Amino acid sequence: MIAENILDSYNSFSNFSKKSGISRGALSLIFKKPKPKPISFDQLVKITTTLGYPEEHFFNLYIETYFVEGSFNRSRIESLLDRCGELELMQHLEKALRLLESTPYYIPIIFEVAERLHETNKKNAALFIYNWITAHTSEISQEMLSICHYRIFRCGLLLDSDNNLQLLYRLLPFKLNLPPHLKLETLLNATDILHHQQRYEDQDILAEELISLCVELFGTEQNANHKSIALYKDILERHPVVYYGRGYLLKYAYLESTQQYEKAQEYVKAYGSLYWFDDDTEIAKAEIEKFAIFAKANVWNLELLQGNTSVLPEYSAFLDDHPLEILPSFISVLTAANDLGFLIDEFLDKFETRLTEGLADPHNYYSESTKRNNHSYALYHLAIYYFNIGQVEKSLSAAIECWRMSSVVNNEQHVKLLASLTLLYNTCSLENTHAERE
Repeated sequence: MIAENILDSYNSFSNFSKKSGISRGALSLIFKKPKPKPISFDQLVKITTTLGYPEEHFFNLYIETYFVEGSFNRSRIESLLDRCGELELMQHLEKALRLLESTPYYIPIIFEVAERLHETNKKNAALFIYNWITAHTSEISQEMLSICHYRIFRCGLLLDSDNNLQLLYRLLPFKLNLPPHLKLETLLNATDILHHQQRYEDQDILAEELISLCVELFGTEQNANHKSIALYKDILERHPVVYYGRGYLLKYAYLESTQQYEKAQEYVKAYGSLYWFDDDTEIAKAEIEKFAIFAKANVWNLELLQGNTSVLPEYSAFLDDHPLEILPSFISVLTAANDLGFLIDEFLDKFETRLTEGLADPHNYYSESTKRNNHSYALYHLAIYYFNIGQVEKSLSAAIECWRMSSVVNNEQHVKLLASLTLLYNTCSLENTHAERE
């Protein structure tokens, strides 16, 4: 078929050789009968483009010819799968992989293709291959299988919190077999997802695991493993101090949620003084300073949760200097006010209108999912506050906005909280009705 195309267009292999750059001898061997030499993938592409066809024009023919028992060749397999992935030719990928199903030997090679596609941001093609590989669990190593599940998890993450939670629970059984750098990232993502869903006990279990792994890899302030820190700095998505600090920060969040304030203070100190991670890089300095900022805010949060409202003026001045902390701090201040029944009108006058100003800030270090979930929780606590002080219209307004934001993040926990608000409003309405009748 290919030979006929060449001769129809160029009359002879010699003429085609001059145009394509493929030697006349090579062409003779490729189209020799009855035993032609297999065409390399590079030669196929040169032939196709010289004939003026789209690059993938003969891919189906190539797959049918060489992806059969007895004709398998690593170079041809890798080259074709790589290029099909780069061009996102899903039908060709599916056909090629289906023909390789009976030969488990090639699965590690296919995995390497998926990893290259992932690195070059061809996520759809990579995801297609990872999903295909997970169907061959009995034929591959546990580490490779776990990495595939991890990649599927990361590719599937959205603003949709419930979607992310489902993806997480599918990944967790494979967590133990991940290499350390991917296990760190899994634990970081997992604790974020669980925190958004207020699943604090599950979050705490994984936060403990994250802390243990960080100590194992990077040591402690008294016995720091700077060699390991330098090694992992080059292979992790973030600087190693991020994983270390976040583990302690998440542990603090659990202790705060369970009112273990004294113990929580110990963890504030731990992530607020990570200067021993400083390796003279800008990214390390920025991340260390970020945790120091979190620590300052959470010292005031703990004071407020224990009824010390005298810190509010100082806290407000801090937020003026660190506007990205307004949204998470707003939640903490409202939580304390609602739990202990003190007024924060002056605080609200200053910061309520600034809740959304950091959402579109390109320099905001919080993830999009965290920002949106925090915004929804802030509105929920604001609705409770206004309801408690008798400003029902403002409460309803905050609740409606909370409902709108909850539909964006699709968080089951938000729906439960909003249902509790609805019950409050219904109870209030019934009481007013009874009062009017009396």
